[in-house]
Amino acid sequence: MLQDRVIVDFIIQLQSCTTAQQSYCRYAETLGGFGINESIYAILLGDSDYIAFSDYRQNFLEAYEDAGGAEADATVFWSQQRNTPLVWNDPINKRMELPEKFHKVEQISADFDIQYGFTLPIHTGVEGFWGSCGLSASGIKKQAFLQDVLPFKDLLIAISTIFDMHVRQVSGNHILEQSTVSTLEALTPMEIETLKWLAEGYSIKQISDEKLHRSIDSVNIYIRNAKKKLNARTRDQLIAKALILRLIP
Repeated sequence: MLQDRVIVDFIIQLQSCTTAQQSYCRYAETLGGFGINESIYAILLGDSDYIAFSDYRQNFLEAYEDAGGAEADATVFWSQQRNTPLVWNDPINKRMELPEKFHKVEQISADFDIQYGFTLPIHTGVEGFWGSCGLSASGIKKQAFLQDVLPFKDLLIAISTIFDMHVRQVSGNHILEQSTVSTLEALTPMEIETLKWLAEGYSIKQISDEKLHRSIDSVNIYIRNAKKKLNARTRDQLIAKALILRLIP
């Protein structure tokens, strides 16, 4: 399956990245394979410090700052208030009336043909430590975005989640490093054992019959509980988080 292969390959590649900058370069390269040609990762570390990486065009960044920057950016406001991904120019979101203070940044983005993409909020569980990933399919038309990029939304979210967790671990910021595990409820030995076999490619039935000798319902419960504890939306995200956090070998 494409998604599984991409995630495993990305995790392997990140393991050789010892700095946040190296990790971002690998992340941006991976995003490019799925139509995302400009991106930004930014996370506040309390009141005055931050980590930020971007490959947006310099002239756009300058115009963005002149238009008010992050304080006038509706996607930043979204990330502060919500924990769900935002699809830019989604018809549902377009029906929401934007306050006037956001209009300049919206217009600048349109002028640079930055109209279709995603905002992925980051909430670390530590007060004052939050941010987002902005993923742009710049220069693309609506139909191409719907056909060629949007279908990979879940994969892009999974890749971004893995990248964020890795950056936290290599950031050099002790609080941020600990934030990947300090807010997580510990997995039980049986949940860890289940994730180990999932990561090795065994089906739920094989894990039930050959590995744990428990019912399929029990195996599904272990997976469901582990998802909740690790804040994973999908099984791929669950395995990726467990690998990044070194919960399984």
